[in-house]
Amino acid sequence: MKLCNIFNCKINDLVHENMSDIDSLDEEIKMSVVKFKEEKQKKIKGISKAIYILARIGKILLTITIPIIVFLLIATPIFISNIEMKDGTIIFKGTKVD
Repeated sequence: MKLCNIFNCKINDLVHENMSDIDSLDEEIKMSVVKFKEEKQKKIKGISKAIYILARIGKILLTITIPIIVFLLIATPIFISNIEMKDGTIIFKGTKVD
């Protein structure tokens, strides 16, 4: 009985191997378990929301950067073929830049 007082439980909780019978637990312990589960769920929801936001940002960045990269891959050779260097002067398609 002294152990029951120390652990705040019933004698059945000390002698039975299976602790899955939640009805035998003290009401205060039940509420602690429920509160712990609620806090854990809030943390998991927060993490899920952060992952969702990061995924959306990543998707937006990919949507923006892929067309830019494709454009640069296509435009760079065209742009470079129209540049010429003579005597330290850059010439763009016949226009002289000093």
